[in-house]
Amino acid sequence: MNYAYTQTLEGEKLILRRAVMSDSEPMFRNWGSDSKTTKYVLWDTHESVMDTRIFLRFWVDSYSLADSFKWVITLKSTGEQMGTISVGSMNKLTSTCEVGYSLGSKYWGNGYATEALSLVIKYLFDVVGCRKVTAMHMIENPASGRVMEKCGMKQTKILKNRVLGGTGRIRTDVVCYELTKDEYDSLKNG
Repeated sequence: MNYAYTQTLEGEKLILRRAVMSDSEPMFRNWGSDSKTTKYVLWDTHESVMDTRIFLRFWVDSYSLADSFKWVITLKSTGEQMGTISVGSMNKLTSTCEVGYSLGSKYWGNGYATEALSLVIKYLFDVVGCRKVTAMHMIENPASGRVMEKCGMKQTKILKNRVLGGTGRIRTDVVCYELTKDEYDSLKNG
């Protein structure tokens, strides 16, 4: 695999870019403090901009690592920040990456998550050299599964009663999806 660092990705409606510390307030306002959004992620709803700054500090510091891939999702027409997408885990031995994303609830239903995931999948296959991209969602969030399916991913299994997050505070069934490089190439060329 090629470790290309987090590069800016541009789509039809979106630009995915590195986070900067000045993203703290828009991130807090647009999705970090949105309990509808954080209901489906592994991190707690941000109670203050300070919570968001702590989160962003980790992201900004991670950009010095060539195998760290983390983006802020922005609307191309306005630069408005609406969410994040990142590679949560990478297995160098199998060339597999797991992608996760969150989008403020006021942006749901516009195709933004699908476009963002499509851009990241393309980057991971064409630039990073992954052989398989995986993703999962809590069973209570089937809309996220529809996003994955629109990007060509196929459901592979349901993990029952899974403990999520470092504190083990979330216990739920998780639906797993994947897309291989060969399947991606077939879709791209089909």
